Amino acid sequence: MVNNRPVDSKALSYAVIEAYHTYVPKGRYPSAFLFLGMKPSAVDVNVHPTKREVRFREEGRLRAFIIRTINGRLLQLAQGAVSDLFSSAAQTASTDVESDIPSTMPTLDTSSLPGDRSGASAENIVPNVTATENDLPTTDLPRGSDSLEKSEPSPVAGRRDEIGASWRFLDKLAGDLALFRTNDGLVVLHCRAALERIRFEETEDVFSQKEAREGQGLLLPIPLELDAFQTEILQAHLPMLEKVGFQVAEFGRNFHRLEAIPSWMEPEAAELFLRDLISLARERGGNVAKTLGQDELIRMVSLSGESKGAGYEESEIISLVDQLLRCRNPLRCPLGHPTYVEYGRKEWEAQFGHRF
Repeated sequence: MVNNRPVDSKALSYAVIEAYHTYVPKGRYPSAFLFLGMKPSAVDVNVHPTKREVRFREEGRLRAFIIRTINGRLLQLAQGAVSDLFSSAAQTASTDVESDIPSTMPTLDTSSLPGDRSGASAENIVPNVTATENDLPTTDLPRGSDSLEKSEPSPVAGRRDEIGASWRFLDKLAGDLALFRTNDGLVVLHCRAALERIRFEETEDVFSQKEAREGQGLLLPIPLELDAFQTEILQAHLPMLEKVGFQVAEFGRNFHRLEAIPSWMEPEAAELFLRDLISLARERGGNVAKTLGQDELIRMVSLSGESKGAGYEESEIISLVDQLLRCRNPLRCPLGHPTYVEYGRKEWEAQFGHRF
C-alpha cells in the first residue's frame, strides 16, 4: 500500500524479490506486506484509469531503500537466532531447561503501518517482535571480573555425549546429509550447502577489506592457453580474482600460468572455474568483453569445487555447524536453498496427535 492506497507496482515487487534472493529458493517467491508513506508529489497515480498502477519519480532510490531495509531486518533476525542459539548452548551446560529457537520468519515493524485502521490497531494485525538489548539474557558477574569477555564462545555443536552442546552429532546420512539432535528435536544438515554459505560470507568479507586473501602457491603452475578475446576477459577480471587468492601471470602472447589459487580449492577445480568464468562473461557480453559483477563472482567462488559427499569426517561436520551458525545468514545457501531442516516437537505432535 502506498499512502493507504492498494497499488500494483513492478518496481516494488522486483525490489522485494531481489532482497530475498539468497533467502528463498529459485522459483519460489516471498510473501510480503508493504506499507509506504511518501509525499503525494513523489508518486504518479494517473497511470491507469483505475489508479491501481503507480509510478514513482525516484524509482531507483525507492528500490534501494526497500532492498536495504528488508536486508537489514532479515540480518537482524538471523543474528538474533544465532545469538539465542549460543546462549542456549551456554545454559545447557548448567541446566536442562529446554529453549525454543526463535522463528526465522521476518516480521514487519508496526511503526510503518498506517495509524487509522477503522478501529483495529496495527498491533492486532502484525505482532511487533523487534528485540532490544534489554531483552537479551545477561549474566551477573562480580565487579571487576572480566572472565566473560576473555573466555571463548561455547561451541554450539558437539559429539553425541558432549555436555553443553545444543547440536549433538548423531550420524552421517546419505550423501552430504548429517543428523543432529537439538533441544527441540532433530536437525538434518546439508554439509555442502553449509560450506557454500560459509565460503560465500568469507569471500564477501574479503571484498569489504582492503587487503586481498593470500592464496596457496602451486608447485607446478597450470598453463592456460587462451585466444585474444578470452585473454581480454581474463585481464578484466584479474583484480577481483586476485582479491580471492588467484595469481595469474602472463607467459607470452595469449599464454598464462596459474601460479596460486584459493587455499580450499583443488588445482583442477581452479582451472575449470577460470574457464567457466571466461565462458560466462563471453556469453553475457557477446562480441564485447563483459565483466561480471562482484556479487556474481562471489557466488561463483562459493559454489565452485566438488562435493565430498559421505567423505566428511565427524569432526569436520561439527566444525561446519559452528562456522555456519556464526554466519550472517546461516539459514540459506547462496542459491537460496536451506542449509538445514529442523524437525521439532510441534511437527511430531501434529503427526502423532499426542503431546510430548
